[in-house]
Amino acid sequence: MIQETAKTRFRPPAPLAGNRNRRAGFTLIELAVALTIILLIVTMVVPTMIKMLSSRASMEAFNLVAAQLSAARAEAVTSNTYAGIHIQLDDETVMADKTAYSMIIAYDETNSVFKRPTLFMPQELPGRTAMGQLTAAFVTTGTPGAYYNLGDNQLEAFCSFSVIFSPEGTVVTQVKGEPIKFDAGDPMFTGTQTKLWDFALANDKMGIAAFTMFNYLELLKRDSTGRTAYLNENGQFLPVNMHTGQLFDRH
Repeated sequence: MIQETAKTRFRPPAPLAGNRNRRAGFTLIELAVALTIILLIVTMVVPTMIKMLSSRASMEAFNLVAAQLSAARAEAVTSNTYAGIHIQLDDETVMADKTAYSMIIAYDETNSVFKRPTLFMPQELPGRTAMGQLTAAFVTTGTPGAYYNLGDNQLEAFCSFSVIFSPEGTVVTQVKGEPIKFDAGDPMFTGTQTKLWDFALANDKMGIAAFTMFNYLELLKRDSTGRTAYLNENGQFLPVNMHTGQLFDRH
């Protein structure tokens, strides 16, 4: 009698005859099918990811500006003067290279101009987000969504505006009956290393109480007519509460 051992009990199965000559790897057909599936997945996922990133950038921009408005209003009330925020595209010469920045500003009673408080620096709006003023210069009065003057030569002015608070904490369009004026010697407007904004676009304007938020590069791809349609479909209307300075919910 043959003694049963571990070797006799567990013998590996013999390979099937049909598999002896089969090579490891993919055939061209399998590779083509795999690539097709990957392309389909990418086609479905990429637009969703882009939309998610854009939404995240706009949310971050909204939170940044909302926080700056709250800080500016607090500055106006506690210092018993005028304060606010200023938003504008930077001084890059190529339109596609421009980025929007927002900064808290405070009123200098001695010189009757706005300056940047020492503790506050300009903040870049994330994800190439920009904001445009909703005033009679760019929106037909009484007709929401009826934008005009959105050609390249007016776009920078559209994206340049200030929201100002009085010493009582309410939103105002003027300071002591005058348009908003900036300090021409502020480093934000002068010098080769520190210049950020075009002084003429910022200076001598009225304050606003509502603006729209959008993706600057997407807007730039379109002509003036297409820009109106894009803002109506994608722009987020942001009115400022006249008494509290808070932004209303995005919509």
